[in-house]
Amino acid sequence: MAHEIFVNTYPEATVFPFRRPGGGHQLGGVVDRDHRDVEPAAIHRAGQRLVHPPPAPYGPEARLDGEHIFAGYVSPLFGHFILESCTHLWYARQRPELPLLWCRLSPLAPYQTAVLELLGIRNQSLKVTQPTVVETLHVPDPGCVMRHMLNAEHARFLGQYTPRSGWRPGGPKLWLSRSALPEKLKSFANEVEIEDVLSADGWEIYHPEQHTIASQLETLAGASQIAGFIGSAFHSLLLLREVNAEVTIFSPKEPRIITYKTIATVKGLVQREVFLEFKSVRTAGSRQYTLLEPETVYDTLGVQRGGAKAKVKAPSPRGVAGALRPRRAS
Repeated sequence: MAHEIFVNTYPEATVFPFRRPGGGHQLGGVVDRDHRDVEPAAIHRAGQRLVHPPPAPYGPEARLDGEHIFAGYVSPLFGHFILESCTHLWYARQRPELPLLWCRLSPLAPYQTAVLELLGIRNQSLKVTQPTVVETLHVPDPGCVMRHMLNAEHARFLGQYTPRSGWRPGGPKLWLSRSALPEKLKSFANEVEIEDVLSADGWEIYHPEQHTIASQLETLAGASQIAGFIGSAFHSLLLLREVNAEVTIFSPKEPRIITYKTIATVKGLVQREVFLEFKSVRTAGSRQYTLLEPETVYDTLGVQRGGAKAKVKAPSPRGVAGALRPRRAS
């Protein structure tokens, strides 16, 4: 089913800064002039709402005259930035003269600035630091909700990168590695041993976090195969206009694979998701997985290990349609 997205316009809406007051609560978002909740301004994941407006009375209020666009929440996490922080920005590119209003905004990392430049976002950014009444607030529907939906037109908005050199068959085989990430982010304990075998078979062990966004996208665009353990590095594929590589994601059996399957469906990727048996070990502040049968990775990718190379059959491309239409709230 296609998910349509719209723009609703609210006079005298109130925008709230993002706060975590404790108890698992997250506050932020928007209410209209009658103090009714504007649900598209919240964060949703997997059908659950994570952010709610604070209860009235709201305390001291500021005011902004003129028109503004609700932009949402800047996340410091790479995948969440692409999927959630950019989810309302499809409308911003259509209205570059209007300022963006963020509930959560910290100084942007270089990769975040590069992504916004790639998407053509030139709007001024403003952060609300207290409840703020806005004369005219445009609230675009989210183009992406993690573990739920990705609108096809929003996917096209994100897919802006065209490589300098055209794709050719026989390009490099890339393993998107997590092994050089900080310890709490590595996730997979025995990845280095697996990478040694892949490297000997001609795979390039690629650490995306060590490269600029432009360099990452140029490398991904030229690959013939892209594989790795589940992680946000695969979300960079959303920024490519076309993905010609065969994509393989290895994962424990967990719900977040739904997001990757949705992206593949909407962008028409030739992608397979392979569930592997892992031993899960919790450490201080993180969880790590140890792959119990690494041979499954080698067999799936047709890796040469002294015998005949396995023949690998890729799945068929997939696609789905969507639309963007502006509308006004009554």
